[in-house]
Amino acid sequence: MGDTADFVLVYIDEAHGADEWPISSSRFNGNRGAVNVRQTRTLQERRAAAADFARDFAFDSASGVLMMVDNPQQGAPFQDAFSPWPVRFFILQDGKVKFVSEPGSNSDIEITPFSDALRVAAAKEVF
Repeated sequence: MGDTADFVLVYIDEAHGADEWPISSSRFNGNRGAVNVRQTRTLQERRAAAADFARDFAFDSASGVLMMVDNPQQGAPFQDAFSPWPVRFFILQDGKVKFVSEPGSNSDIEITPFSDALRVAAAKEVF
């Protein structure tokens, strides 16, 4: 991982599972067409969906980003604790949440507050 910070992506519920709230968007899906992923209900299904995501978007060991999954069979504890939907960036330091991004009007992230908070946290050199 990084010299100063570790980056982790946590795979949670499908925002638009094909069997729950399907949309035909391919806006961020490259040339793969519309996203068509069913809601995952077991840890095995979630791991498989996360592996597909990692493959499709090049999140592998070379990317320096650790991929984890929120376990739907345990009530999705990460999702319950952090409310990460639709997308959030967090900075955790000394066992405490130091920063939580807020989504913009299009569910995108304004990166400047996150990068500023990351610089402040990195200056403390305690991760």
